[in-house]
Amino acid sequence: MPVIRIAHTHHRSRTEMRAQIESVANELQEKLHAQCHWDGDTAHFARRGASGSIKVDDDQVAIEITLGLALSPLKSQVEKTVNDRLDRILA
Repeated sequence: MPVIRIAHTHHRSRTEMRAQIESVANELQEKLHAQCHWDGDTAHFARRGASGSIKVDDDQVAIEITLGLALSPLKSQVEKTVNDRLDRILA
């Protein structure tokens, strides 16, 4: 199964960055019917065909997504969408 790993640096406080990621986690739940939960500063999510985590550090956001077989052909599209979304958040 393909794995997407993305890391972006940020220049915001950890609290502010976590709030941004919480809004993304809420969207995952609402729009994609994903189950999300937090463990410290790491959001874990899962839905049919994909699972992963978003970790917020003092200067970096790290995302790891594992795609199931059905979503494998969409790996590059998913990766581009995630990068575009992070670019908007971090702008």
